[in-house]
Amino acid sequence: MARIQMKMDRNQENSGFDPLPDDKYLLTVTAVTDKTTAKGWNMARLELTVAEGIYENRKLWHNVTFIPAYDDRGEKQKGHGMCVHACHAFGLEFDGDVDFDTQEFKGKSAYAKVGTEKREWQGKEIVENKIISFVTEDQEVTSPASQNGREEKISF
Repeated sequence: MARIQMKMDRNQENSGFDPLPDDKYLLTVTAVTDKTTAKGWNMARLELTVAEGIYENRKLWHNVTFIPAYDDRGEKQKGHGMCVHACHAFGLEFDGDVDFDTQEFKGKSAYAKVGTEKREWQGKEIVENKIISFVTEDQEVTSPASQNGREEKISF
């Protein structure tokens, strides 16, 4: 346990970082926490770190919920395609009978479109980042001007 002795100024209180501007970013998975949803589905909580540009080393978090393709009645389940897309973007198995450990996300990188959303937290309205979508190797991405001062096509 550490004992803290210092002068603090309550006028400088801050609840966190301003969100990243809406844009496309290269993100690297720096940590994975395994969780289970209320429905009993496996979920990987990804800690994502911006890998390049003026926001390098800023953090985002995203949950990948492994929703089965079909329910007990054989009907397609809403949300399954999102986990398929995340696995595809990060270079993991994403079709057929797959078998991988969620820790395999760690160290993998993918481009993502990042936006913002408002929500209430502790009685206050806050704005936070949200992953809108990941980009797979067969999709075209234009690097954002905010990252390198000019736009350029990125090939995979």
